[in-house]
Amino acid sequence: MSSNPFSRGGAHAHFVDHVIASNSWQARESALQLYTKIVSNILNHPDEAKYRRMNAAKVMQKLGAGFIGLAEMLKAVGFTVEGESLILPQSASLPLLCASLCAWRDRESRFAEARAEADRVRAENLASIAAEKASSDARKAQIKARAEAARRETNDRIVRSSVGQALTFGATVGTVPPPPPPQKGG
Repeated sequence: MSSNPFSRGGAHAHFVDHVIASNSWQARESALQLYTKIVSNILNHPDEAKYRRMNAAKVMQKLGAGFIGLAEMLKAVGFTVEGESLILPQSASLPLLCASLCAWRDRESRFAEARAEADRVRAENLASIAAEKASSDARKAQIKARAEAARRETNDRIVRSSVGQALTFGATVGTVPPPPPPQKGG
């Protein structure tokens, strides 16, 4: 089991799971950037109150109205709501704040690897489908060409070898002998 309470199996893992499960990866990407900025500012300036106080409405506006779970995660790391503001008290655990960011980044990098692999497989499949289609189209064109050649050859053969070409109707070339008389008796 991990010592990071936000990592899989940790006491606060469900907060990261909720953010990941409830939002598209595109939305999570911008949210992770915002969360990284918030956490980095606090960790780089732990004693400055301006980095520990945020306008909740502005944070949610930056995320978009449909983003789910970040407010809960901020509360889990120690932020409290006072009127319109989210405030991280001086008594809040900075290692917990850092742990939440590390866990989220770790999960997103795993998802990114999985997305990259899925994209690679999808590209391979599309290339394979395109190659199969090209091969099929080439076979169809070859069959069509053979059928057309056979049709032309058959038409040419019929015209060239037609008995009708050798006949001259209504013309007499010579005298035709009469048929032999029937034989009598036996």
